[in-house]
Amino acid sequence: EPKAVASDGTVTRSHADKKVTLTATLKKNAEADKKAFTVTVLKTNAAVQEAEKAKEKLEISYVSGDSKDAVTQDLTLPATVSGFTDVSITWKSDKPETVKDDGTVIRPVEADIQVTLTATLTKGQATKQKTFTVTVLRDQDIADLESALKKLKIGYKNQWDKERCVTGDLMLPDKVDGFTGVAVTWESNNTDI
Repeated sequence: EPKAVASDGTVTRSHADKKVTLTATLKKNAEADKKAFTVTVLKTNAAVQEAEKAKEKLEISYVSGDSKDAVTQDLTLPATVSGFTDVSITWKSDKPETVKDDGTVIRPVEADIQVTLTATLTKGQATKQKTFTVTVLRDQDIADLESALKKLKIGYKNQWDKERCVTGDLMLPDKVDGFTGVAVTWESNNTDI
């Protein structure tokens, strides 16, 4: 039966056991002979079929504006698939420092990072796995703040003043040159001076 075993040997299991006869034909010059092999292709396990069907429907949910190529917020990693309530799902991230196993996203500062999430679907003893690859975009705001902090300096009104020797007023900037949208506010732990 070609549906159970293709001529290249590919087996397709179905809901019932199927007996299949495979015939090999050997030829040499004008001579030919045949040999038959009978095999039984076993039906698939119902639990395996359920897990496979759930795997086909399984998807990750993204917040509005995000996609697999541009993740900026937490992912929704489902514990079940609609219509397959008795198939449980566990998740594993290959980079839990960027995407935790529960879908929590920690955006990197340096560069965008690709993360592979593996879902293991289980029904009884049957398991199936499905992988998803997502790209978590770097957090530009954090990167800008870190760069702005490195560039931030206070000024001294008296030209001889330094960090360890202040005799006059300080010049405290309310912005950092080159960083639009980065506001600077100041507070002192000693306002009596």
